[in-house]
Amino acid sequence: MTETAETLRKRMVIPRKYLKPGKIDSIFGSQSQMTTRVKIDAKGRFHLADEESKSRVAYLLEKGLTKIPIKVVERDPEWTAFVKSLTNSKRTIYQPITHPDFQDFRVARGSERLEMIAEDLQGQDLKGKKVLDVGSCLGYFARWFNKQGAHVEGVEEYRSFFNACQKLNDVKGTGVEYHQKDIRKWLQSTGKDKLFDIILCLSVIHNIAQSGDPEGAVRALQTLSEKAPTMYFDIGQEEEGISIKRAGLPEDLVSGDPEKAARFIKQNTAYTTANVIGQQKEYCKRNLYKLTRQTK
Repeated sequence: MTETAETLRKRMVIPRKYLKPGKIDSIFGSQSQMTTRVKIDAKGRFHLADEESKSRVAYLLEKGLTKIPIKVVERDPEWTAFVKSLTNSKRTIYQPITHPDFQDFRVARGSERLEMIAEDLQGQDLKGKKVLDVGSCLGYFARWFNKQGAHVEGVEEYRSFFNACQKLNDVKGTGVEYHQKDIRKWLQSTGKDKLFDIILCLSVIHNIAQSGDPEGAVRALQTLSEKAPTMYFDIGQEEEGISIKRAGLPEDLVSGDPEKAARFIKQNTAYTTANVIGQQKEYCKRNLYKLTRQTK
């Protein structure tokens, strides 16, 4: 059972002789020594391990600290197995996961794209907005939008990533609705009435083409453009390697030239504008586009 800060404060047991200016600090030592012992349960949640840790946290909260040093003394085996399942031999995960057990892992795609999107959306109220995250992977973008108050659906084809998204929903306390399906099949099953305010289609279209279906990749982009007036979009570029060149996508779309890509998008989707809002420095220098059209 999780205790509130107020409850913890009431449970503090400090001898009256120490309740003087400068004395309380001497009980716990300097801030660097205030390490709190915690246990991590099967859902990655933290639980204070003992009464001393509860008193320490109450004290730190009273002092106004927002970050508290911890020492993990026990992890649930289910959680440990989950952490291991998301990493490879190089201790790399694809998207950031904001949890101490992942802080030492290398991240293939960091926060750069989300920071660009968040800056573009600055000042907009996302509460109640409908957002679709295509190819959710580990759900990094979906969870962020959900925390801003948006109703978010994610489509993720691969079971391992889908399961991770569901688990991280519990860990982070988010309510993203995930569907385990290929985006092409999901689009066929939803019908034209399934509409959104914003779509995230990040590094997805070229992967569909690389699976042997470049025509299906373009059709998916076209269909998605009918479902939301705004899309944040990026795609693999020819200069990244021969696999992109041989994927069969239109050259303009993967050329890396913003003008050519914009022309293709405006000619082959419902979007009427295609503006670059940033270039990704951390990964292949891909352009990040904001695609828009008038609301129907």
